[in-house]
Amino acid sequence: MKSLILFVVLPALLFTTSCGGNTETDTSADRPESQVSQESQEPKESQEPKESSEESSEESEEPQEPSTESSGSISFSTDRLVCPGSPVPSRELTLVNFSNLPDEEVTNCFNFAVKNIDPWEKDVMMVMYPVGPLLLPPGEVENNDTSYRGPGFTPVVSVEERNSMASSVEQFLSPVCGPETAALTSTEVSRFAELGGGQQVQQAFATGGECAKKRLVIISIDPERAKPSEELVTTFFHEIFHAVQKPNPDECTYSASQEDSFWIHEAGATYFALETLAELGGISSQSVWDKQMRFLSDLLEEGAIDRNLGDPAIAEKGAVALHLLAQRGELPVASLLDGSLFQGCNDSDAFSFENMERAKAYWSNYGEIKGQIVFTAEALA
Repeated sequence: MKSLILFVVLPALLFTTSCGGNTETDTSADRPESQVSQESQEPKESQEPKESSEESSEESEEPQEPSTESSGSISFSTDRLVCPGSPVPSRELTLVNFSNLPDEEVTNCFNFAVKNIDPWEKDVMMVMYPVGPLLLPPGEVENNDTSYRGPGFTPVVSVEERNSMASSVEQFLSPVCGPETAALTSTEVSRFAELGGGQQVQQAFATGGECAKKRLVIISIDPERAKPSEELVTTFFHEIFHAVQKPNPDECTYSASQEDSFWIHEAGATYFALETLAELGGISSQSVWDKQMRFLSDLLEEGAIDRNLGDPAIAEKGAVALHLLAQRGELPVASLLDGSLFQGCNDSDAFSFENMERAKAYWSNYGEIKGQIVFTAEALA
């Protein structure tokens, strides 16, 4: 059995391509009450740290643009870590785990992620299943008759495991969400695993009542991330935070703009994941943000992404935009990390029109001074 150990080398994060929201591609018309926050599990080439360039001059008043050659490696006092032990479960978690990651350690990491969420009023089922090698040529799952989306991998889940998966999901949802929702969801979860679908997704099934407290998190484990890694644990924390957020951000928006609400939803989950990762590793959040922002600078330089707060990399770009607002004192970090910032409807000054415009205009205005990434004076003014 593999251990849920995080090797802290901080490789570049995988960036998401289709996250969040209740769009036509996320949710079928047959399931109008299911809100899905989904990310296609698309394998990316690893981003190796590049050789460091000389540090910016101490006399420099403005940060220099990060060079694609300036993202040196970060040294840590330890090369591995595990989530602290905790009661099983200390929070409401139903785990359906067919991966090689031990149940106890998955539960420990879940409890670590939600320990500061107060009040915790969700009942989460997490389904984890393996898939085999990526099918070539890469593309969407073939013969997909479900509402889930993702690339096609070699199916490896057995009939018995799929039946157990379906039964568990149905029993989890049926008492409060109704037999129809439970039957449809359980069938689709099992079917997508049967097809070898790769995904990481969080679902809510109602906007109010007891059913709204039920959240389903599904993470497929392909051979490239079968071993514990920073990317896998960050994805884990990201999806758990979606379960903390309200179920209907498209209707009850965080800001006055639905478009802004979409990226805020994804950005908040990644912001939480990065800060939780830093806490788990016993490293400074500055180190994590430096690595994240250097990575995005490289992608911008290569033309792989643009500066718009949309796909690709909507969550990662948006997280840096929230980081800018936090640096400006406009965003209450404590309220973000305990989840309370993501419960209301356009009721936070942090997501005001002025802040949204500034975040979109200046999120990428940063450079490097004495080995640290900092926003420009203009961005912080």
